[in-house]
Amino acid sequence: MSTGGTGYGDPLDRDPALVERDVTKNLVSAEVARRVYGVMVDDRTGRVDATATRSERARQVADRLSRGRPFEQFCEQWSQRKPPDEILEFFGSWPDGAVVNPLIRM
Repeated sequence: MSTGGTGYGDPLDRDPALVERDVTKNLVSAEVARRVYGVMVDDRTGRVDATATRSERARQVADRLSRGRPFEQFCEQWSQRKPPDEILEFFGSWPDGAVVNPLIRM
């Protein structure tokens, strides 16, 4: 059984009218509309507040940019992240992933 995929593209680029439709159909909550799509739906009217939506989307983009870092710095930090020891028996040795405990399939 499949409930579908997650879609593609930046959620902040989604047409606010389509997000409003999803909120109206109870496919997503107004909170998800704000957090994921940056769309502000008026609680009273159920309609998109265009001015508040532009502001929220700009805020989210600024937040993303503030968390950004150069690719080389990201790679350096990412390569130091080690999985928890309790799952390495399924992953393999760190960091090369060599087999530690072979899986036996029957």
